[in-house]
Amino acid sequence: MKPSGKRPPLQTTEVGGRTLVYYDSVLRAIGIDRATEPADRPKTVTIKKTMEITSLSKPTIDRMISAGRQADNAA
Repeated sequence: MKPSGKRPPLQTTEVGGRTLVYYDSVLRAIGIDRATEPADRPKTVTIKKTMEITSLSKPTIDRMISAGRQADNAA
């Protein structure tokens, strides 16, 4: 069964030629309040780790990243 509704965008940063995803945006995407997470949580995670945390496919993660970039450009 496919989920209904749009996926929330993911915020990213470029570090050394790699795209890293902000961990707080991953938490927001899966519906976890970041206040419940420990203070020493990572600031960013790799796309592979994002796929593991969210159980989503790479194309879905790429679309969420693209949506986040579009939102950043519109703001």
